[in-house]
Amino acid sequence: MPDLPAKSTEHVFKKNQIINLRFNRVWREKLEGLSGVFRPVILKIQQAVFGVYTKILELERRHKGLPTTELEDKDKRQKYIWEAGELVKQGNFDEAEQRFIKVIKWDRKNIAAYEGLADLYWHKKEYGLAKDTLEYVLKIDRTDPEVYWQLGSLAQEQDLMEEAVVCLSKAYEIAPNNPKYIDSLLEVSIALRKKDLAWKLVARLKVVNSENKKLLEFEERIRAA
Repeated sequence: MPDLPAKSTEHVFKKNQIINLRFNRVWREKLEGLSGVFRPVILKIQQAVFGVYTKILELERRHKGLPTTELEDKDKRQKYIWEAGELVKQGNFDEAEQRFIKVIKWDRKNIAAYEGLADLYWHKKEYGLAKDTLEYVLKIDRTDPEVYWQLGSLAQEQDLMEEAVVCLSKAYEIAPNNPKYIDSLLEVSIALRKKDLAWKLVARLKVVNSENKKLLEFEERIRAA
């Protein structure tokens, strides 16, 4: 989708409201013709498709009064994202959210802005919103390892280890030379006592980062697992 100027945001929001209403009506008609066994599955698919997009539109409406003309320049959008990230570190979540949303208004496929928004929700412990935002990014680009790493780390923080290992494995699959991804997947594999995977990752870590100070610790923990 091409970048949308600020003046068209409200029009786009209203248009998407109509689309959502039509979509819900069609799916409601389909649900009426299905047995009770299949209804939960269909509802889950519907929520996955429109859940995050609706949240993004709601955020845009909340901040619709913000001026965005200064973000027509790509470099300025990147600066806004960096500044928003610094605001998150300072705990100034409201202002940071406004900046991320302003960038998204101009560039709806700006992955860095969505990732920053997810990190903001993570810091606020709004894990559902963080996960929804990251999963929305995957609809834009399914090859970004950082998104899978964030999803895996988010699951790990909630002690959802099986979900974490799936996401972190995907990050590692895409970028097998990234020590951060190897380290995170190692932590989860040891917690789940997946020793074969853990030893494989230790061997890989020795190749890509032989001076890693945690190597001996990892080996000891694998043996004790």
